Amino acid sequence: MPLNVSFIPYIHLVFIFVSKFSYIYTMEETIAVSAYLIVWALLTIKSFDLAQSLRVAINNGDTVRPIAKAFTSIFCIIVGLLFMQTHLWLDVWSQGLVFAIHLFIIGYQMVMIWYPKPE
Repeated sequence: MPLNVSFIPYIHLVFIFVSKFSYIYTMEETIAVSAYLIVWALLTIKSFDLAQSLRVAINNGDTVRPIAKAFTSIFCIIVGLLFMQTHLWLDVWSQGLVFAIHLFIIGYQMVMIWYPKPE
């Protein structure tokens, strides 16, 4: 599977986002937090890629084993919850907004993985 590099133009947005709060962080902390957020963003992109691969296989009528769905679900849930914990730790947005966004992302991925082929 080829590497999805469509995220590269958006990496600078993470640094800009964190640098807006540079009055809270030193330059070293800003770079560290930016690197941390980039890692979680890349893992989120990978989890969507895995969920989409399963969705394509399901829609094509291929046999998708439940163990593949289970491991992909576990990966997506862990990435989503840890990314949510990172956003809560940064304390930049309201907790309700962070919960809503990340639970929507996790729910959307679970729908992609577990819903049957449409008629």
